[in-house]
Amino acid sequence: QQKRLLNAENNLLLNKEYLIEKTLKSLDNLSPIRILQSGYFRVYAEKLPVLSVKSVKIGDDITAKGADGEIEAKVSKIITEEI
Repeated sequence: QQKRLLNAENNLLLNKEYLIEKTLKSLDNLSPIRILQSGYFRVYAEKLPVLSVKSVKIGDDITAKGADGEIEAKVSKIITEEI
């Protein structure tokens, strides 16, 4: 009886550990730092995030922030696409 309870308790703990590890891995995959390390950049214009091409104009100064630094540039051309 006691051995069965110990086995059930161990199985429960193993299951909880697995769920915690799975959750941590999911959170790590969604980490903004992890995404930037994959080669993506966050683009800002006037310290605000650029969420659409329509929010910038030719001549605007923009900053692209990546995992290892940032790039400053001036918009010289805008090409829009319908989605």
